[in-house]
Amino acid sequence: MKKLAILLSILLCSILIVTGCGKKTKEKVDYEPVVKENKNEGVIREQTVDGIEFTNTSLKTVDGMSTIVTEITNNTDTDYDKEKFIIIIKDKDGKVMQELDGYINSVIPPGGSLTITSGVDIDLSEAYSVDYKAIE
Repeated sequence: MKKLAILLSILLCSILIVTGCGKKTKEKVDYEPVVKENKNEGVIREQTVDGIEFTNTSLKTVDGMSTIVTEITNNTDTDYDKEKFIIIIKDKDGKVMQELDGYINSVIPPGGSLTITSGVDIDLSEAYSVDYKAIE
């Protein structure tokens, strides 16, 4: 019985040594996302619509998915309580490439600011201008 236990122990240790004690190695994936940042002046320019200022705009495309981020500031004397505005993205010929909703989801007090992020699953890296439209 003692010999059988020793034999099983040796066999088990041999299996663990041969298999590396179950240690798995992760495969390295060589993937770099394609990132395009749109710096066209017409895209990143500051704009004011109905007393609401749009600044610090960025438009980035990663693997064909585009995200626009802009800071909005209420420069009026009253609360800005609209829930969204329209973001109009155009190409160099003035043709609309995409219209997006910019959701605010809160009241912006006079002098208050917040950052809005909107995304779409198309490549907008060649966009030439961005305009904003208030919804009545």
